[in-house]
Amino acid sequence: MKIFLRKGFHRAAFFLAAALLFPAALFGQNFKPFSKLRTVKTAHFEFIYPPESEETARFLTGRAEGIYSRLSALIGTEVKRRIVVSITPHTDESNGYMNPVPYPHILVFDTPEFLDFSAYENTIENLFTHELTHAICAESRGTVLEVLHKIFGGWANLLAFNAPWFMIEGAAVAVESEGGFGRANDPLIKETLRQDILEDAFKTPFQAEGVWDLPPTGHVYYYYGGYFCQYLLSVYGEEKFTQLWQQIGKTLHFSPAKYNNGFYYIFKKVYGKTILDVWKDFENNIKLSGTVETKIHYLTPQRGRPASIVDIVSKNKKVYFLDRFSQKIYVHNTVKNTTRIAANTDDAAYSLDISPDGKRILVSTYLRPAANAGQLSRAQAVEYWADLGIPTGRVFKKMYYARYFRDGIIGIAPQLHKTNIVYRPFAKKAPDEYLLKGSAEFVLGNIAPIDNSRFAFICAVKGRREIAFFDYETKNVWTVTNTGTTTGLYETAINEWTPPENTAYWNYVRNLRFSEGRLVFQYNNNDRMSKFGQICFDENGGLTALLHRTDYFGGVHNPVLADGKVYYKSALSTTSTLSVLDEEIPARAAKQPSLITVPLKQENWNRERLALAGFAPPDHAAIPDTFTMNQWEPYYTINQLGHHFNPLNLWFPLPYFGNFLSESMVFADYGTEFRGFGGFFYMSDPFDSNLIFMQAYYDWKYSIVPIDITWMNFSFGLPLYFYYSDKISVSPPGSTDTRVIRPMLYLYFRFPLIDNRLELHIRPGLQATYMFDAPRPTKSTDTVIPGGTAYTWERSQRGFYFFNMGVILSTLDTWQWQIFGNGFSEAGYIHVWLGGDTLTPSYENVLTLAIEPFPFINISGMRQTLYGTYWDTKYPRMPIQGDSLLTETYFSKVSLSEYKTPLPSTLNWVVGGETELKLFGLELQKGFSHFYANRVFLTAAYRWGYWGSQLDSTYPNFLHSVIFRMGMHYSIYPVSVAHIRLVPEFQFALKLSALDGTVDENPAQFSFSFNYFY
Repeated sequence: MKIFLRKGFHRAAFFLAAALLFPAALFGQNFKPFSKLRTVKTAHFEFIYPPESEETARFLTGRAEGIYSRLSALIGTEVKRRIVVSITPHTDESNGYMNPVPYPHILVFDTPEFLDFSAYENTIENLFTHELTHAICAESRGTVLEVLHKIFGGWANLLAFNAPWFMIEGAAVAVESEGGFGRANDPLIKETLRQDILEDAFKTPFQAEGVWDLPPTGHVYYYYGGYFCQYLLSVYGEEKFTQLWQQIGKTLHFSPAKYNNGFYYIFKKVYGKTILDVWKDFENNIKLSGTVETKIHYLTPQRGRPASIVDIVSKNKKVYFLDRFSQKIYVHNTVKNTTRIAANTDDAAYSLDISPDGKRILVSTYLRPAANAGQLSRAQAVEYWADLGIPTGRVFKKMYYARYFRDGIIGIAPQLHKTNIVYRPFAKKAPDEYLLKGSAEFVLGNIAPIDNSRFAFICAVKGRREIAFFDYETKNVWTVTNTGTTTGLYETAINEWTPPENTAYWNYVRNLRFSEGRLVFQYNNNDRMSKFGQICFDENGGLTALLHRTDYFGGVHNPVLADGKVYYKSALSTTSTLSVLDEEIPARAAKQPSLITVPLKQENWNRERLALAGFAPPDHAAIPDTFTMNQWEPYYTINQLGHHFNPLNLWFPLPYFGNFLSESMVFADYGTEFRGFGGFFYMSDPFDSNLIFMQAYYDWKYSIVPIDITWMNFSFGLPLYFYYSDKISVSPPGSTDTRVIRPMLYLYFRFPLIDNRLELHIRPGLQATYMFDAPRPTKSTDTVIPGGTAYTWERSQRGFYFFNMGVILSTLDTWQWQIFGNGFSEAGYIHVWLGGDTLTPSYENVLTLAIEPFPFINISGMRQTLYGTYWDTKYPRMPIQGDSLLTETYFSKVSLSEYKTPLPSTLNWVVGGETELKLFGLELQKGFSHFYANRVFLTAAYRWGYWGSQLDSTYPNFLHSVIFRMGMHYSIYPVSVAHIRLVPEFQFALKLSALDGTVDENPAQFSFSFNYFY
């Protein structure tokens, strides 16, 4: 019984090193091809921007130094070189990021930030402040590290070793919220933490570092970190917070005990308390007192299936809701009490609307580029037939939060980061009609059409929300305030009501809808749970707000009315569900204990000032003369771009171990050996659109410099990849080692089809392979290492040249908590060998089907894979295990790797497949020292393969096996910011077929493999 390594470590160290050095780096195409850019230099910044973002650049350059001074004093450090800040208007998704390597640089998306996210006094300034906080935190270093930083570049920074993600993102969220708004002041975010407390699922500091991979995936360290850092600042003051960040950059301390290691050791040193003690105080500080109603009528029990309901709308006694996890629109019939799938969509969809006749569904989503191919997402609204669940063919581009209105749609069509409400008629070539214009300090959103003339919307004036109305016929705009009198008002110590003269209950109003003749919404006026609110209309045009005061388990989110009842989303700790309120919803209320009645009055706005001009930021008409500013240039020459590609900005010395990463893992019964030293190098432009990864070592055994170079270019409107390697492929004792040189160039395209969930991927490329064999061994048990260098080895065969083309149709999608995922993938590949007398093609096809409806339940998943390949030549040498020195193959993961050797290595065709069932799954979500176990699972598979060979052999043409895989999802932190998820699998194969009788082959085979994510 032999233990061997399945192929899976191929180039693993290369990308693992990349994950350790810059785990949070984003990259891709951030500007349109051939954009003209300008640079502006201030004392601490170098701004780079295209003409469209001139106004934004002028605003930020006028504010940047003041923001820098405030943050530098808070964190207690200075940035030693100019921070590059690129501003791009060429995408529709609101975002931004800071990348500390190979040098600190920020990318700001000049796009709108919506009220559903949160509210800020100035959206673009908030985004810049958040990212700048990261850059300043990353520059905290002691004297020794300053010296190392000058030698090695960006990685010489203890932030990566010490600061957990909840502190990195938490500090930025707390700083962005200093003005009283932002996520650390938003009760909706705090409500998420409070719901965890109610369910006894409050995250530990370890979980808040980012290892928690159940919903809300990706938000835990933002939510917990923002409120925790705000708690530290408010309770212990800024001085302690500054000391903490200074020590993070200077102190290195290791302990096998998680909460005495690195940051946690520093925290106790600064605050005089353990993190667990302060974390418990933090939990108690935000814990709700008093009663929360737990009697909830859930309509969509998940039975182990996570759900993320992002929007709800009702029409004709039917409730439609959008689930991001399953990527489906569901419709609940309130009369029959049944739920069915209405349509498939994609995980970028975020908003729904139903046409007045109930026949069509309007889905607001994004058209996203290929994975790792850029950030140039496009906002669009896609229309579906409500009964058939298929697209109608109408797509409305550059439109957010689209709603049906009059004979067209209404929504947000922004101008850069400024939100504008726009009416777009259905009539062809009819121009857009701009109704209201916003700014960075006057944010518009959440439109709710009332009739053919009026619509309501939510706006934020310097962060403060208002409910407003617009009349299309008269173009009048007004907001609502209370009259100073209320009916049914009462106060208790548990649930204190805001005084009626204060309109604070509008501050956090969300999800406005006109439903069954009323305007409904969620609100949170008293910093507890989200509640249900409605505005009623009377015959004389009067308005009255009915505000429900009961705090419900899960909160009341996205409420709508259907058949006289309130349907809404309950936001639970790891899922959400459609729910219905049990209490009555009267048209009016007086002295009812669960309601308060607020008479409202209309307040006219100065439309010219508020709507058209907006609350514009201070006008910086000219950049000061003291700034250095150049002319417009193509971005690939901007500011002498070459100086950004300095390999000494980031390099990492590494030892070189041979054999372990051999190109062919067919044989792996021999160990590794230390063979030399080298380094890993990383270079990038300021936009992360051109990235170069390089590994270079000196191998003293073979007197050669093995090298790996990958260049990713996203600058020209399509992703271009170049890969070059020159390394030794070591063979078992008695065989001949081979030096393999492989350059490869390929493109990658992605085309969303039908409902955006079906995707077409195309990857054309060129590849060459050159092999040089070492001299034959003089002994049958040894490999001869000749004197001199491997550079003198003679080429064993002619060069092999290939044109490769991959075409993939896929709906396959796997969330972090799943083993198999859901969907299908049909992948076809062609390799055209260009080295023969004629063009010789070979073919591969891999079909994968997966279903895992209930990932938290055992025996609830299946994966079926079928593959086939045909090679019309004796080259390349294709073994049944799917490995080839000449070209990459795509079916090796499910090939018959348990049948190691000897087997035919020159095959005409191979077909095979694997059927895999999930037998067992268990959620752990527990930390053990520095390891965090997410889940364990057990699967069983039946695997088979059949082939035809040019060789006259006695091998059987059919082999099959039964496979058992025991796997585990767990997370490790080699350094604090490098959260790496590993999926090791221990495999036991029972071979049901035997090879030729003369071959000693044990029917039982153990193997090990792993996948990793970061």
